[in-house]
Amino acid sequence: MAQQLAEALREGGCVFMDGGFSTHCEAKGADLSVGKLWSARLIADDPALVAAVHTDFLAAGADIIGTATYQATIRGFVDEGKTPERAAELMKQAVAIAVSARDAFWDSLSPEAQRARSRPLVGACIGPYGGYLADGSEYSGTYGLPESEGGTGDKLSLEELSAFHREQVSVLTVAGADILLFETLPCALEARAIASLLENEFPATYALVSFSCKDEAHLNSGEPFAPAAAAIEDCGQILAVGVNCTPPHLIAPLLTAASAVTTKPFVAYGNSGEAFTSAGASDNPSPGNARWSGQGSGVEVGDFAKLALDWLRVAQSEKFGRRGCLVGGCCRTTPEHIAAVCGACRPLARASAVGT
Repeated sequence: MAQQLAEALREGGCVFMDGGFSTHCEAKGADLSVGKLWSARLIADDPALVAAVHTDFLAAGADIIGTATYQATIRGFVDEGKTPERAAELMKQAVAIAVSARDAFWDSLSPEAQRARSRPLVGACIGPYGGYLADGSEYSGTYGLPESEGGTGDKLSLEELSAFHREQVSVLTVAGADILLFETLPCALEARAIASLLENEFPATYALVSFSCKDEAHLNSGEPFAPAAAAIEDCGQILAVGVNCTPPHLIAPLLTAASAVTTKPFVAYGNSGEAFTSAGASDNPSPGNARWSGQGSGVEVGDFAKLALDWLRVAQSEKFGRRGCLVGGCCRTTPEHIAAVCGACRPLARASAVGT
């Protein structure tokens, strides 16, 4: 499946991702404010809701749905009282729920409806180290910077970040997902750690890698985005690089900057553009934590779709290399956002088959 996705992207295709999984769970009644697991606790507590959210995004047109594992880590589950073995079981269960939801949705379609779209894929979501900390660190990235650049004294090394991600990758590569989705990376070091891990220990595993950025040129850590994207250019297992959980109006300039330094297809799924606050939080709060609540109106559905079309136009521009692009939404984006994105971008798609 990953190879078929790679082929579609090489042909300049447009592939549609889902939207804000956890925030849609909240919209459907889930209380995710307890503990550090965020929506990952629903894997055990309410698998039917997890499946229903996946189905909502599939019905909206998503070609790829992401599992409920952004905040699911071996360490995080252990911190909540689970054994490492039970933690691994829950992560595999999240993939099984998504696969089952995908298969049931596909089987429910008529032959005509199946011919009109590609069979959706399941992506195993893997959040950054800061997501495990659940303190907003994925929106500062200081764990990947030395003190001289604003980081903390206990800065993690490339090896330590590789060891952290190894725990999740080891489980999720055998769980039945079609591809890994490394999301919301705030610093270049973490992306380099992931690329090294894949190349040296998981040579048959393919992934998408996306960063979270604070403005039109910089990661949340303050490092420039374009060099961070370029740093993983030579890892052939990373099929696309780009931006997620970033205000949608910032994404086209970010992709434009990256187009000069990477030949990879792009992945782009912005958040709703709302501001977020949290009691006792850092100066750079994270929408990737259920204790934080959105403030402001955000981007209207139609405007979000127009911005997504801009992302696709950057990717498919002759000037920027005419590459494929995955487009979708992150926090606070709904099935309505994804349906609008599909409607706006599908006419520009040059290839659409990503499954069989």
